[in-house]
Formats: sequence, structure tokens, C-alpha cells
Amino acid sequence: MTDASIGESSPLVFHISGISPKTDNRTSMQKRFAVWFILITVAFERLAFFSLVGNLVLFLSSNSIRWTSFHSIIASLIFYGTSYISTLVFSWISDAKLGRAKTILIGFILYIIGYLFIQLFSIAEIYETLCNGPPTYMDESTPYFKEKCSTQITVVLIVTAIGVGVVQSNMAVFGAEQIREKTLTTQYFYKYYVAVNIGSLLAFGIIAYVQQNKSYFISYLISTILLVVTLIVFIIGHRCYIHIKPHDSVITNFFPVLINAFQTWYKHRYYIRKMSNERRLSNESMFSNDQYENNKDQILFNMNEQPISFFDYAKGTNNGRFPDRIVDDIKSLRRIIVMFLLLIPYWLIYVQSNTTFIIQGVHMRIPLLQSHINHMPVVWLSLGDQIIIIRNATYYAADMSIFYQFPQYISIGLSEVFASVASFEFAYLAAPQSAQSLVMSLRFCSVGLSSFLGSAYISIYESAYENFTVTNLECKDSEKSELFYIYFFILAGIQFIFIFIFLGCDRKFQILKASQHRFNTRLFIGTNSRTSDV
Repeated sequence: MTDASIGESSPLVFHISGISPKTDNRTSMQKRFAVWFILITVAFERLAFFSLVGNLVLFLSSNSIRWTSFHSIIASLIFYGTSYISTLVFSWISDAKLGRAKTILIGFILYIIGYLFIQLFSIAEIYETLCNGPPTYMDESTPYFKEKCSTQITVVLIVTAIGVGVVQSNMAVFGAEQIREKTLTTQYFYKYYVAVNIGSLLAFGIIAYVQQNKSYFISYLISTILLVVTLIVFIIGHRCYIHIKPHDSVITNFFPVLINAFQTWYKHRYYIRKMSNERRLSNESMFSNDQYENNKDQILFNMNEQPISFFDYAKGTNNGRFPDRIVDDIKSLRRIIVMFLLLIPYWLIYVQSNTTFIIQGVHMRIPLLQSHINHMPVVWLSLGDQIIIIRNATYYAADMSIFYQFPQYISIGLSEVFASVASFEFAYLAAPQSAQSLVMSLRFCSVGLSSFLGSAYISIYESAYENFTVTNLECKDSEKSELFYIYFFILAGIQFIFIFIFLGCDRKFQILKASQHRFNTRLFIGTNSRTSDV
């Protein structure tokens, strides 16, 4: 019973499972256009996303909705979490059922429908119709679902978030599939992330200004129109894309492989016990007891001379029912899952940049632009490290300049260059072909889990300190001003500990190491003599 050989990286192995290589006959111009269509789509989609999420906390706590800041943060984290968690289901749909292009189209449709309803909530007359009355301020102790119109708004946010998740879980992989040269994959992911940040810069710098100086309705209308244009751009590029047909998925195969591995393992253990008993009886008749005891270990060693892992029992080479490739694909997910679980503390800090960082910022002083009682004109937001001009929100500011937030946003921005881009590339290159969308969704899933954990953390923290509330006008405990700082110090401490846990796991289990054939980007696509440029 042996493991799959290294030569399994040859595309010939994949013919066993019925997956035929697809020849790339596109011209060089079509290959370039395919990538640029996708990058343009990504930039505009991210513009729409950050136009919504960037000021979602402020929108929900504004006069248009009048939720408490605490519940606005919870809703924002629910939106974040759902947008990332939903990627898991639709990654399976794209890998095994519909293919990436069709799945992305479905995502855009859900996205646009959700956006249409969100902008309707910003119109007072329509809000009163949908919510049976005007917006109302509630007491701080009011439960989340007792907020005015909380059910309707939450449902719309979840539908929109699902659309976001469908698009983002497939777009990065779909773009990478257009590039068949392994050396250009890293270059593509850097351009992909540049497109993401261009979209965020436009959203934070222009759309957010419109939201605060004109109206939320106009800004959401602009974003909806751009989202429709984005869908049209994506459809226009259809003829330039290379489309990989749906094939066997790791999710589809996981439980059958698990069951077959157990069945084969059980039969193997039964056979071992049976042979051991037969040899024991045979040797007892041939040897004395002392001679048998001396030979017992050698006999058992010969029967188990090549121990294998549990999933390997499902391989055809080990009397299982599945090709070696399918089993190896499932086994490869172990390191990948551990990798993304260890990133959760990082994402837990990252999601603060669009939630608690904003609440912190609007309670700080803006030099030269405010009096003692302030109409807050500036909120610092993340990703592109931008300053957003906003108005029409009144807060009592602490005697501390908002520019003290520079280090935290710059640090978050720099961390993205290393953690986010690297995690994108790792998710694509370390994934087996049958699980590329799945692995990319696991990357987003780790962000989603951190959003839900962040929601739980702020709830627990507020419960632990009775006088503490993020909606306090001073943004601090009235008696113990350091409590708000402790909130962030705890997050930093968790991340500091996990740095050493991450390094220890990588050293012991080599979680960043993947089989060499995982990095072959031509497993399912043959190419002709033409080359492509990113």
C-alpha cells in the first residue's frame, strides 16, 4: 500500500476522473482584454461595496434610520460576516455546478436587488411605508431586533451581503484562470489588489462626500448605476474569457471519500487482526513460546511496514474507490484550513477599521475645522488610508486630534500589502483545481468569522464594563477613560500571541508548504504557442 507518486502532477492523471484539459486558443489581445475586463469589474464592484460599508455605521445612526451606534456596529459586522461566510456555499456551486461566470452573474443580480432596497430606506416617505412609521431613536438598552425596521433592514443587508460574497469568492479565481503562465500569477494578484484599492479610494473619497454633503439616496443611486455598468462590462468581456466547465468538487467528494476511507480502513484492520491470529496459531505450532515472542514484533512489523494516513485508505492504490488525485485534493485542505484559522485574529483587528475606528474618529478633534461643539467634517477610513469629508453629524470631541489615528490606519494599510495580497495568492496557488473557489472562500470565511467574533467581543466587552458604551458622547467610560483603550489593547494582545502560535505551527506542521504540483496553473488547460500578458 503506497502513496501517490510525485509523477501524479502530470495532467494525464486527471483524465482518470473524467476531466478533460481545455485548450486555450485565444489571441494575445483576447487574453489581455479578459484580464482588464475583470480588473475593471473588480474596481467598480469594490467601489459599490465600500460606498455601502464605508459609512454604513454612520448611515444607520443618522437621522435617516436613527439606530444606536452600538446596533449600527452590530449590523455592519453582520453585513461583513455574511458577505464572507456566504462565499463557502457559492464556491461549491461554481466549482461543481454552474461554473464561475454564471455564478458571478447571479451574485451581481442579488447585489443590485439589495442595493436598490438600501437606497429606498434613505427616502423618508418610502421608509415610512416600508417600516410603518418614521425612524425613531431607541434607548441604549433596547435589543437589536427592537430597533425600528431592524428586520427589514437586516434582511436587505443579508441579501446584499450574499451577492457580495458570491462575486468576490469567484472573481479573483476567475481572473487568475485567464492567465496560464505561472510566473504572471503573482503580478495579476498585485494588479487585482490595486483595482480593489482604486475602488475603495473612489468610494471613500467621492461617494462618501456625496453621502454627507448631498444625501445618502444620491450616493446610493450613483453606486447602483455603477454596479449595473459593472455587470454590463463583465458581460461584454464574455467572449474574451476562457471558461472552465464545472467538475468534481472537494465538497461533493468529501463525505464519500471519508466513508470509503473508513470502510477500507476497517477492512484493513480486520484483515490485519485475522492474519495476525492465523500467523500466531501457525507459529505456535512451529516455534516454542520463547521463539514466538522473539519473532512477534517482526511479524507485526512486516504486516504494517508502510503506515498510511486515514484518507489514503480511500485511494484506488490502497483498495479504495477514488483516484489518488481526489484524495490528495481533500488532504491538501488540512494545511490551508489551519492557515486561514490562524489569520482570524488578524482579521479581527482588520474589521475594526470600518467599525470602531470610525466611532473613535468622530469623537476626536479636527484641527482648524471645528469649534468646541463640533459639526464633524472628517472621518478616517481604511484600506486606501483615506480621509473622508463628512458633515451633518454632531459629536462632542475629545481634545485629541484625529491625526493621532494616522499610525493605526497606516499600520492596517501596510499589513494588507503583506497579509491580504499574500493570502489571495496562497489561496489560489495552494488550492487543488477542484477546490479553487472553495479555498478562496475559506480565505473570505476567516474574515467573516472574525466579523461575527468582533460582534460578540464588543457585546461581551460592553457587558463587562457597565458604564462603558460606544455611543457615549465622549466615547469613553465616564469614570474610567482608559476602558475604550483597553478594548484595542486586548485585540493587540491576542494578535501578538497568535504571531508566535502561527510561527510555531508553521515550523512544526509546515502549513505554508504545499505539494509542488499544486502550483501548476495549467492542470486543466492546455495552451498553444501564444503567450499572454497581464
